Amino acid sequence: MSTERRTRRDLRVQTFKERKEGRLTKLPSTFYKRLKILEIQIREIIEESKDNTQRLEKANADVRKFSDMKLELHKNRERKLTDLAREKVNGQNPNMENVHHNENEYLISLCTVIEKHRANTLLNENSNVADIPGLKEKKIKREEKTTKKIEPQSDEYIEIKVLED
Repeated sequence: MSTERRTRRDLRVQTFKERKEGRLTKLPSTFYKRLKILEIQIREIIEESKDNTQRLEKANADVRKFSDMKLELHKNRERKLTDLAREKVNGQNPNMENVHHNENEYLISLCTVIEKHRANTLLNENSNVADIPGLKEKKIKREEKTTKKIEPQSDEYIEIKVLED
């Protein structure tokens, strides 16, 4: 079995596992490197197939399938990494063993962003109304409700209460 087929199959299997599992799944240490090599190989085939329409169409279809699977895998892993970051910030002890070494920077950045967001919004540590442009305290004046009588054409009267402007 060629490296290309094995890598494409690995991507398909990993994407399916990631979709089905609730927690982050384990990736081989060379997974992302092999994906990059496969993508380069497919693009080389496209370049070589400019004169062969059938082969070019198949290569383009392969690129679309590859891109779709890769995107789905990334979306699922990013969602799970976000859950792990939230657990970590909450002081829980999340299982980090399945975090790929290529994803560590992403996870650390997520933790930083969540902590900063909570400090600014939930804990109100850095919030000051004067610091927010265009936001000044306004007193909202309550308007009195008025009643107007409208005289119809006939001898009947209709009473209308105006509740808002």
